[in-house]
Amino acid sequence: MSDPSKAASADSLFVRTPGPCTLPLLTCLTALGSVSVSIYLPSLPELSHALHAEPSLIKLSLTAFLFVFALSQLAYGPLSDRFGRRSPILIGLLIYVAGSVACALASTAPQLIGARVVQAFGAAAGPALGRAVLRDFYSGITLTSSLAIIAAAVALSPMLGPVLGGYLQVAFGWRSSFFFLSVCGVLLFLGVFFLLQESMTHIDEHGLSISVIFDHYRSLLTDREYVAALVCGGLLTAGNFAWTAGAPFLFAATYHFTADRYGNIALIIGAGYVAGTFASGFLSRRFLAPAVVYSGVFLAFAASIFLSLLSQRDSGYMPIVATMFVFTIGMGVVIPLSAACALSRHPEIAGAAAGLLGALQILTGALGTIAISSVSSASVTPIAAILVITVVGASIAAYVSLLSFRREMVSTEERLV
Repeated sequence: MSDPSKAASADSLFVRTPGPCTLPLLTCLTALGSVSVSIYLPSLPELSHALHAEPSLIKLSLTAFLFVFALSQLAYGPLSDRFGRRSPILIGLLIYVAGSVACALASTAPQLIGARVVQAFGAAAGPALGRAVLRDFYSGITLTSSLAIIAAAVALSPMLGPVLGGYLQVAFGWRSSFFFLSVCGVLLFLGVFFLLQESMTHIDEHGLSISVIFDHYRSLLTDREYVAALVCGGLLTAGNFAWTAGAPFLFAATYHFTADRYGNIALIIGAGYVAGTFASGFLSRRFLAPAVVYSGVFLAFAASIFLSLLSQRDSGYMPIVATMFVFTIGMGVVIPLSAACALSRHPEIAGAAAGLLGALQILTGALGTIAISSVSSASVTPIAAILVITVVGASIAAYVSLLSFRREMVSTEERLV
């Protein structure tokens, strides 16, 4: 999966040993953005009423957050390559706390949107640099297993966020969700300050030079196998986003589900992704990476084809739920391994590589939402079509991203012969 010479040179740089709190801290940091997106969703109707704003304007606070959250990760990568990982994380958390407090105190919709932009810029430090710290400390199977744990947390957080936000909304009102996020930001800042050591021992003195940043991103974007790994995970995410955006309308229009009843369906399907991420870490310790990746892609492909067949007949909602459960298992198997493959390609600029990974995965995933939003039909047919297209693309990308790993296997076998 990675170039042995690069891995060897990288291992000589990363000499520190992570503490016992490193992985839990990084998991919370990475999940912070997902929780920040979802926790206030149950409060959107109340926000519209309290701030005397149209629902479309309130929804803009979500769009602005996602856009800034994705693009900001591109800035944290070069910053961390120049100044190390720890300082940018701490600064990002301070910005996040300030933005969260500003959200809680907002009295107009424009103030809320502006505060969400600040909050998103701070939240982006977690996923952008959390993966970079993992790459500093770990490699190979350990890196894959750690990324699988983080992927499971990121999958759980959007499901649990609205549940927690709903309780806070009923008990204390819409501002309580943002005060809660402020407290979380403070606790994470203290945790990082006292418990997380600097993982990077080789500082790039020219890391913030425009020409150097351009060269770093050019080297990443011209690396066929790095880009293929990003595309593989991003396309599966796009398919899942298409389902997430289209399914509520499908179940409401076709099966007359209420919002709370559909929430239970979303939890079941989301559990498939969590199961897949744990399976990814378990299987990667026992089988070669290509076998694990291809098995996950096969599950996702089989599910997308079966969903297409279901769209041709009225078989009820349970087969659809079961099929999407299988799809998300396959997605959960593939995404941690595709991320590990991408990060293993350029350990010398792990910050830029992790930032670009996070940004492009979110932006690529958003294409699924755009695609399903352009379709007026509230049926399973367009969702199934998008899933088939994205899985076929992900299959091709998986094959390309694993070329170096297979070449390494072949050369090893030739030496043994």
